[in-house]
Amino acid sequence: MTNPSTESWERIQTILQNENISSSQLSYAIGLSSDLEMTRIESGQTVLSPPLALLIHLRYPRYPFLWLLTGEKPSVDDSPFAILGTWQCTSACDFELSSQRWKEEIPLEEGSLWKMDQKGKSVKWLYGEIFQNLSFVFDPKEGTLRVGETHMIVSLLSPQRLDIVDWQEWDNDTLTRFTFQRVE
Repeated sequence: MTNPSTESWERIQTILQNENISSSQLSYAIGLSSDLEMTRIESGQTVLSPPLALLIHLRYPRYPFLWLLTGEKPSVDDSPFAILGTWQCTSACDFELSSQRWKEEIPLEEGSLWKMDQKGKSVKWLYGEIFQNLSFVFDPKEGTLRVGETHMIVSLLSPQRLDIVDWQEWDNDTLTRFTFQRVE
């Protein structure tokens, strides 16, 4: 099994080679005052954290946030209308940053539905009751979805399946992926 910090460093090396820069130059380009964090990743002391991955993604948007963290490339139907419709949340799964692995998928009870309409409105139902009614913005090129004030990464979008990664829950050192099936 590969060391998770080695995998993080391999992805950073890809960026360094593609951009023809050093780890120090990358550190400064993303706003860090030193390259200590890059050195710690290179030496295997730590893995790439969500805040650091976000800084890299914002400076170099061609490297997807999810790829930076997990090594997975998103698979997104790039039609702006692909996300429209009604989706049922069927499972959730946490990504443990320290091991750089997805944990076991947990099936969810039926009851949570999201409907996305052409006017940019989303309605979330829980057990037949309207739970939230918020606007949404989907950017298929970036693979991002913002519902109200919550920003998420779309890691998979096909005619029948939608996977979103909630990357804002960093307190417990995990990311959560929610899987939805199209209802309509």
